Amino acid sequence: PSGAAARAGLQGGDRVLSVGDTRLASWEDLVRLVRAAPGERLEFRIRRGEVDLPPVTVTVDRVMERDTAIGRI
Repeated sequence: PSGAAARAGLQGGDRVLSVGDTRLASWEDLVRLVRAAPGERLEFRIRRGEVDLPPVTVTVDRVMERDTAIGRI
């Protein structure tokens, strides 16, 4: 994987607990926050296995979708 999440050190199986001050209740919450933040730096709180990692800053990739810039990790 070569996306923003991989570049920031996130791994398959990591669980995103929150983005900034927003706790995530669903996958859709994560998608909504990331799509709305193209090019922005977001702070992720991650759980890997049973361990909560220190905050990880991810610079969200900016991609074009139907003439609109969206964020993607």
